[in-house]
Amino acid sequence: MTERLNQRMGDTKIAAALLSFEKLVRGDSAVEDLGPRTAEIRGAVKTAGREYQDAIENESAALYVALNKDNQLDLLSKGFADALFNACGRRRDDPRFKAAMPRGAADVSQPRLWEQETKINSYIPEWTKLADRDTVVAEWLPKIREGATNLTSALAALKTATDGRNTARWNQLRARMSAIAIWDSNHGEVIRRFPGDRARVESYFPTISAGTVEAEEETPAAPPTGTTPPTP
Repeated sequence: MTERLNQRMGDTKIAAALLSFEKLVRGDSAVEDLGPRTAEIRGAVKTAGREYQDAIENESAALYVALNKDNQLDLLSKGFADALFNACGRRRDDPRFKAAMPRGAADVSQPRLWEQETKINSYIPEWTKLADRDTVVAEWLPKIREGATNLTSALAALKTATDGRNTARWNQLRARMSAIAIWDSNHGEVIRRFPGDRARVESYFPTISAGTVEAEEETPAAPPTGTTPPTP
């Protein structure tokens, strides 16, 4: 019995199965017309698979950049808090310190990646007012603003990369669905051309369960859900 393709098969196995069909029908005038469309679908599977892997790599790189910018902003916030703490005689209850850090330094420097942007931006307006009369705030505020801007840009790039990965994943699944469709279509067409000749029909289709030269990890076939980037 001819085996069927399914979306849980990796791109390598699917592409190899289609290529084997192309090879088996090549030169056989009775069925060789089925080869070109199969080759087109195989190319789409390979392209979509590569684009998905590239999208995963791009998203990971964007996440590393965002984490780096988040860490830099954390360090700036801690440096600012330390400088102000020292200027206040190392007293956290000093009105000057409390004016800039009403909920303590940790409230500014310890939020997680996706909360950090909102948190730091909630402080900047008050720090901008304090900068007119506090030299430490005036010294550190431009650095904090630059760090916040860099984080905002990095998070926007991460969001774009995550959307790109979701799109690439969906395109990969669509390419696999097209491969399944052409496989079934080819099988039905060959049966139509050789009714009752099971041996000849199956001669054009490989044994997929034999696997590929290099095993490929199977991937879930569920479509992507949402576009929210991962939170470390």
